[in-house]
Amino acid sequence: MYPFHNNMVRHEMVLDRIAKRQVTQAIVALLLTLPGLLAAENIPGTDITLSPPANFITATSFVGFQQIETFSTIKIAQLEQPYAEALLEANQQRADTSGAPVPDSLSLRVGEREAQLFALTTKISGETFNQWLLIIGDAHRSISITATYPDWAAATMSDPLRESLLSAQWLRSAQQQLFYDLPFVVSETADLKFTKRTANMLILADAPPTGSVQPTTPAMVIGHLTSDTPIIDIKAFSHAQLTKLKTIELVDLVNEGEVKVDGIRAYKITATARSVATGDILSFGQILAFQEYRYLLIHQSVREAAFGAYEAQFAEVVASLRFKQPGSL
Repeated sequence: MYPFHNNMVRHEMVLDRIAKRQVTQAIVALLLTLPGLLAAENIPGTDITLSPPANFITATSFVGFQQIETFSTIKIAQLEQPYAEALLEANQQRADTSGAPVPDSLSLRVGEREAQLFALTTKISGETFNQWLLIIGDAHRSISITATYPDWAAATMSDPLRESLLSAQWLRSAQQQLFYDLPFVVSETADLKFTKRTANMLILADAPPTGSVQPTTPAMVIGHLTSDTPIIDIKAFSHAQLTKLKTIELVDLVNEGEVKVDGIRAYKITATARSVATGDILSFGQILAFQEYRYLLIHQSVREAAFGAYEAQFAEVVASLRFKQPGSL
């Protein structure tokens, strides 16, 4: 093949790519002349509603929406961390390594919760893409929503995607969200405050405002779990749970026996333990409250030397615990 022919082929390939991009851009421009946002949707698997831009469809490979014509996406992620932690992490990950300031951002509120909107730029397969990143949260949980679109479509995509992110609304108040989908409610004490909520657990701790719980932080973890088989021997089952602990090593069993939690049969074990991370000696307690195929788990821990200052507050939390009625959220 002659060099002249090679050059012609390359030239035709470049023109073909340009033509395809121009056609795609024309299609997008036409699509986005339609009304800006669709009706608000409750996003399955999340705690928010959001109005996607017109011609965005529900994604199947991630939580959110996509527009196939422009490779544009809206991705939603639930973060089991307080807003302050999520925001700090977002700033750290997106700060320029040269020490330049964090990209443009705007502080706002979404209902009763704080939020931060970032304007970002990234490269995907050599192409420049712009992003809107919205972090919403409270003292216990956060959500990140990321809208990504190609730079060449910025004139028509930027504003609708920004509007879409700003349409996000949390379904429940922070207090409602704290106990949503948990089978129990419980109260704070003078020092043990709600610090973190995960899918099936709640943490109370005497921790700093950032919510960072260290291995020696006075803390209680309360959660609900299921069992594949009926729980009959509650003493043996309780001891079996102790063998699954990864963050502490048991040093000495102090006492154990049956107790009641909100009238439900339970088994309590207290022990001294050693923190795997720090080597500190801890006072550790475990209470399991049983039903046939599920159980409530309560773990409490504090430095052994400080146990006296928290013993009454640990007991106060357990005494405040109430199981919800069937059907309650």
